[in-house]
Amino acid sequence: MYSDDSEALSDEQWISWFTSQSGNHLFCEVEKSYIEDSFNLFGLKQYLSSTGDFNKAMSQILDKIDPNEPETEELNRSAALLYGLIHSRYILTPRGLDCMYHKYMRKDFGECTRMLCKGQAVIPMGCADDPNHGMVKLFCPRCRNVYNCSNQFRHIDGAFFGPTFPNLFFMNFEDVVPDVSLEKFIPRVFGFRIHSSSKSLPKQPEKRTQGSDNNGDDDNGHNKNSSSKQICESTLKEETDTLSTKRKRKE
Repeated sequence: MYSDDSEALSDEQWISWFTSQSGNHLFCEVEKSYIEDSFNLFGLKQYLSSTGDFNKAMSQILDKIDPNEPETEELNRSAALLYGLIHSRYILTPRGLDCMYHKYMRKDFGECTRMLCKGQAVIPMGCADDPNHGMVKLFCPRCRNVYNCSNQFRHIDGAFFGPTFPNLFFMNFEDVVPDVSLEKFIPRVFGFRIHSSSKSLPKQPEKRTQGSDNNGDDDNGHNKNSSSKQICESTLKEETDTLSTKRKRKE
């Protein structure tokens, strides 16, 4: 998943090496002081196979690995998983949000693939907080849609960004929230707009008027005509019983 260049890794810090790998420019560099604070790591050990793997991964991230310790692909995978989970928490902090803001403004995350969004910058997100529930996605604030990433990002778990990040990001930086795109693509043939009745267009759902249904059913699936009839019969029975009681009293 990542290039095994031991010489390059030994010449620079692991975090800088990791974020410079192909496709990893979506990540920002998490400050070591944040990683070293045990409070920020609470609950992350459960995602690694053992405490030993967790400690080794931490040592790798913080460049405290024993020089005599052989570097393996498994160790790099554990370190990448742990860093990604730490990253998802860091980018929700003021310093993390600020770092991602600069990347967003530079369009480091890319642009929306929708033509009518006209090059709108996108932001990464995940569909779940736990790993192994889907790859990273890209959210466009103009069309408000979520898109799959290109192949270069397919190795990045969505949990490394999470579902909260894009919403919190735009809550903190309201000045960069674009106007919603209301423009729609109009299909044409030889310059003429295709009529909405054409079967070549996707079928639109039938519009229902409020309080009406073809079968006379309400929103809960109950037949309204039957219900009305039952209510009328019940009311008529009560009135009849009342009249009978009054007559008996007079007699």
